[in-house]
Amino acid sequence: MMIRLVLLLSKLPLGVLYGLSSCLYWILYRFIGYRKSVVRKNLKNSFPELSGKELLAIERTFYRNFFEFTVETLKSFSLSKEELEKRVTMKNPEVLGQFEGKTSIMVMGSHFFNWELMAVAVDNYFPTQAYFTYQKLSNPGFNKLMLQMRSKYGAVGILKHETAQSIRERIGTNAMFCILADQAPIGHARRYWTTFLNQESAFYYGIGQISALTHMPIVVVFSKKIARGRYELHYHLLAPAGHQLTSEEVLERYKEWNEDLIKSNPSAWLWTHDRWKTKFRKGDIKKKE
Repeated sequence: MMIRLVLLLSKLPLGVLYGLSSCLYWILYRFIGYRKSVVRKNLKNSFPELSGKELLAIERTFYRNFFEFTVETLKSFSLSKEELEKRVTMKNPEVLGQFEGKTSIMVMGSHFFNWELMAVAVDNYFPTQAYFTYQKLSNPGFNKLMLQMRSKYGAVGILKHETAQSIRERIGTNAMFCILADQAPIGHARRYWTTFLNQESAFYYGIGQISALTHMPIVVVFSKKIARGRYELHYHLLAPAGHQLTSEEVLERYKEWNEDLIKSNPSAWLWTHDRWKTKFRKGDIKKKE
């Protein structure tokens, strides 16, 4: 029943859905306070130099962005290829396009609005076979629905705990491996600790290992909002093909890029995720001083 409702709502015009996002903002944020304590803690710890007034302004803009992201993702279930290409354009596709048909590529992104439209657009624009990592949702119906949306142009989903093995199996196929690597690692994965947004933070160590062992190029991408419901994709070469970076150096470069991105527009990153609840454990690796 709920899935049918989602699919039905996705057929509404975006203008109507943005009206829904405004309602969600007032009900879930202003009245109920959805994850407000987590957002405030994250912002305060990440930007200790900002005043309470400045932090509140970021918080309020974040929640408006968050609920607009929610309805845009809802709309993406029924968004046509033509409409997608009108709403998501590319600034410098040659950064990624130079590797097409020549080598496998690791494409790393951030939970920067709107990463769902960004992922679908990257898959649409480039003919290279794309694979994306994902965390399985507890609801089987919604899990299937999200996979269908993300793979509508041929991309294949890889469970996060199977990422390393899946990449090793496909490394010689000139594939594109798309990973959002900025959230806290879960499960028993080995973790790398470094300072990120003024706090000790864990990253998946295996992501750095994969790139260091395969020497595949790394391209980072983010979506810049240019108008309501319209985004521009920006690419940056983080490491060239054949690079000799260590696992730690790969992760440090990614961390620094992501941190600079967030600082450029704090309200566009996902603050509702309780990223810093993760604790150091035996076997984890710390950044060398």
